[in-house]
Amino acid sequence: MQRVNRVVREVLMMLTDDDWWGVEAVLDPAEEAVGNDGPEFEALVRDVLDYLFREGLVEAGHYSKLYEVEGHSPEVLERIVADLEDHGWEPRGEGYWVVGTEKGKALGREYLRQQQLSSGQD
Repeated sequence: MQRVNRVVREVLMMLTDDDWWGVEAVLDPAEEAVGNDGPEFEALVRDVLDYLFREGLVEAGHYSKLYEVEGHSPEVLERIVADLEDHGWEPRGEGYWVVGTEKGKALGREYLRQQQLSSGQD
């Protein structure tokens, strides 16, 4: 769970504005935590996405639908995971994007503030 929390924190710190991020926003911090090869990476990505969706911290959509939000339901999560599997867990600019909800952006800003405080920045 500690890895999940660490990756969730990293993801949310990226999603503090209204920008849409490719699902790589989750993949990259997960890769930093465990590498990108095999079931441990895939399980971490699934767990992080599940947490982000279940807590209502992100919403997602598919690039082919011109930034139409599909939401954060379990069905959307299943489609994202299936798409990642189809792309060998390396979509890089294809497939799905994520955006922080108001709740997710507020939490991301709080994480950034904590990080700045702990590093001695104003």
